Amino acid sequence: MSKHPMKIAQTGLVTEIAENLVAPEIFTSVVSQFSLSDESVTIKLVSVRFDDSVAPPIKKAVVVGRIVLPVIGAQALVTQLNDFLEAHGVGSTVDGRAAVRQETMQ
Repeated sequence: MSKHPMKIAQTGLVTEIAENLVAPEIFTSVVSQFSLSDESVTIKLVSVRFDDSVAPPIKKAVVVGRIVLPVIGAQALVTQLNDFLEAHGVGSTVDGRAAVRQETMQ
């Protein structure tokens, strides 16, 4: 079991994270929506898939999950993700906004 120290943004406490090898892993093609409600940010994750229940199969955007974070956690996610991408040379921005590739539904 691997443990990594992590600073928890909400409280500033230092804790250890225990790896869970059976935790679900979600692949998403696109982040389709953000919403703010009751001091929480919801991020909707979508993947483009083929619907084989019809002939011929058609491409559909399917919601594969949602991430809900308190605002302070969402802000920490943005900062930490940008730092990580910059450190790995993929943090390119256009006019101060992250360049995003959107999958087409054609």
